[in-house]
Amino acid sequence: MGIRMGITKLDGRGRVTLPQDLREELALSPGDPVSVEKTEDGVVVRRVRSKKEASRRLRGIVTAKNATGKLNPMELKRLLRASD
Repeated sequence: MGIRMGITKLDGRGRVTLPQDLREELALSPGDPVSVEKTEDGVVVRRVRSKKEASRRLRGIVTAKNATGKLNPMELKRLLRASD
């Protein structure tokens, strides 16, 4: 997935509406949690995955064939990103 950008406006209450095509691509629905992070370059909005969804994504990534011992959190994060 490449970088997608859109232009939207901040409303009077400080809210931002994400463009519909972006919401659909990220499978976001009203009420879904998102994280908002301040960066050097601005703000990043990310979809927050539920624990159930995260564990479903993990299933099958690490198997007896590719396990090399204990898996540290950074290695797990790398494997998750590689599976996207």
